[in-house]
Amino acid sequence: MRSAPFSRGVAAATLILLCLAATLAYVSGGASASHTGGMDAMSIDTDVTDNTAISLGARENCVVVAPGASVTVDVTAENIPETNPMIAFGFDLNYPSTTMAVVSADPNFLLASAPGSSIADLSEPVPDSDGRFNAAVLDFATPAGTESGSGVLMRVTV
Repeated sequence: MRSAPFSRGVAAATLILLCLAATLAYVSGGASASHTGGMDAMSIDTDVTDNTAISLGARENCVVVAPGASVTVDVTAENIPETNPMIAFGFDLNYPSTTMAVVSADPNFLLASAPGSSIADLSEPVPDSDGRFNAAVLDFATPAGTESGSGVLMRVTV
């Protein structure tokens, strides 16, 4: 039997991560493309096990963590069309600054996957603890825009 403080801590951590997922979905424009030719979705996946730069495993929306533990999530893109390949992405990850911080953010996945990629990570430095992490990544490759399909955009640890 778990003690009451542990149960409250797990419930709070779960609620916080659900809020993170909802915040990213809202900031990124939701689960569907808002214009013709864009990717189908930009999402948070709490199970990074089978994700790679150019493929995605089964997506999980939630994860339960013990208070004080860290969790790694993937920010993913689904179905970027070959006719409109990705050359950059950006998002804001809002989180409760009193209980969480972004401790690492790795952009070397989908945009870095094509030969000749030249990534510029313009994201805020980590660790970030002010309640809003701004990510911005560009690929200055020549020729530009060869990344399409589905994969991980950035791996973030909170």
